[in-house]
Amino acid sequence: MSINNPTTLHILSSSAAMHESLGNYDLAEPLTFEVMKMKKLVLGLDHPETLRSMNNLAAIYAKSGKLSEASVLHLETLAKRKEILGHNHPDTLSSMNNLGYLYDSQGKYAEAEKMYADCLSKMEKYLGEFHSDTLMVLNNLGYLYKTQGKYKLAEPLLISCINKMTATNGENHPSTLNAVNNLANLHESNAKYAAALPFYEKCLKGQQIILPENHPIICSLQNRINSCRSMMNMMNM
Repeated sequence: MSINNPTTLHILSSSAAMHESLGNYDLAEPLTFEVMKMKKLVLGLDHPETLRSMNNLAAIYAKSGKLSEASVLHLETLAKRKEILGHNHPDTLSSMNNLGYLYDSQGKYAEAEKMYADCLSKMEKYLGEFHSDTLMVLNNLGYLYKTQGKYKLAEPLLISCINKMTATNGENHPSTLNAVNNLANLHESNAKYAAALPFYEKCLKGQQIILPENHPIICSLQNRINSCRSMMNMMNM
């Protein structure tokens, strides 16, 4: 197949996306790398589609646990997007969120916090407070605060995220339910089991609408609910 043939790129990109969605990162990685290489040759090093393919490969590196490789590629992509597209372009802001998530995964919480906060401020200004990407970063920053035990900072962000996601997506949308679960997890981590319980129950009710009964998420939520009830009973003895 010719590298100049758009069909070739489409087939490779579709195959890579399919394997990534199935969690077959060892198969997705070489295909995504080939797509990136072809786009560099055909479109040029600085074309937005080339930069998007670099971002996609960095994401697969991260999902495969190749965090060093992911970091190098995310940093390169972010630098190029700032230079070519501008600091406030949606693709540039997406790269900032991706790099923040990578820092979070590496335990580099100070770097992640700064990247998320800068990204959120720009997204709220240029994309709007209710944009799906803005809400994703809001949720990420809230959960990062929770991870660090900064519960007073985390709680209002997660509550705001839930309210905005409910208004835009509905209360049973997967993103909304994920934010509800994060707030429940925050309360449980802070030993506020009575506060956590209704949010876990709300999340379970929503997930049961969209997932099969034996799905791991359903089982995990049921375990969290049982754990909270057990802790509440112990505290009342």
